[in-house]
Amino acid sequence: MYKVLDKELMLEECNIGDLTLDQIESFLRLWGEGSKIETLTLFLKNDGTVVLNKDNSDYELYKKMAYISLKGGRGSIEKLRNKIPDGFGETLNTLESAINVRRTNEMMEMLKYNLVEPEGVSYGVLKKILEYYGSNVFGLYKILTLGYILGKRAERARKKK
Repeated sequence: MYKVLDKELMLEECNIGDLTLDQIESFLRLWGEGSKIETLTLFLKNDGTVVLNKDNSDYELYKKMAYISLKGGRGSIEKLRNKIPDGFGETLNTLESAINVRRTNEMMEMLKYNLVEPEGVSYGVLKKILEYYGSNVFGLYKILTLGYILGKRAERARKKK
């Protein structure tokens, strides 16, 4: 069972024995032939929770890195990246991914509760954008850009008053 180290930072720890066979196979496949599960430092759950491997010989070092990175964000990760050997790069990449996943989850949570129809942007406008640019990432990016433009305009109008 995973033990919660810091609920607010979404940081947990586990032993190798706590991992499922599927997890172990997945890690080993990802790392390539000849890899050993004992080298696992930490991994990321789908919700952005970082799980440290308590059985790793450098557990305390990785624990400190995780606390520094998750408290300080991207800036602290870049500082760490400049101070530590290259061998820690994948661990820092995973911690950076955790920050990105959490940010994405926060944005999705925001969208869930904000049902606003901005002035001048109707369902028809959004549909037209998707028809013109497609419903792929580029079309969605155009919708985001429209929202950004309208937000800037609203902010300027508010400041002008």
